[in-house]
Amino acid sequence: MKTIGFQKRYTTDKDFVIVEMFEDGTSRAGIDSENYETYKNWPGKIPNTSGSPFVYIDEKGNVTYDSAGAATATTALAWAQVRSQRDGLITAITWRAERFERQKAANIPTADTAAQYLGVLLYIQALRDITKQNDPHKIIWPVITL
Repeated sequence: MKTIGFQKRYTTDKDFVIVEMFEDGTSRAGIDSENYETYKNWPGKIPNTSGSPFVYIDEKGNVTYDSAGAATATTALAWAQVRSQRDGLITAITWRAERFERQKAANIPTADTAAQYLGVLLYIQALRDITKQNDPHKIIWPVITL
């Protein structure tokens, strides 16, 4: 496959990968020792490109990185993952509280005791309160006690 160009794709203001582009429209990141000479001796301009929405490259090729924006986005993504995991845990246990409530409403013996039911309710509430913690990377997950 014939190489038609290279790009320096920045992920921060200092970190980048070399992307080799081929005539069939495909590309690959990273240059192995076999293709390093082609890159080193490439006659054309090797443009700087953004490999991240937080990397900005001006018309002169100067690279700047919005570290505050990247940190905010990383934190938002981490909270979204925490909420998703929390929602899954709530869904996985809600049936038990509903079963107790239905058995009580039908005036039939319950599979769980009132204390176990309370334990399920407290666990669900602790899961709902997860987002009151400060750091999505250091979540302390509640444990159900029955």
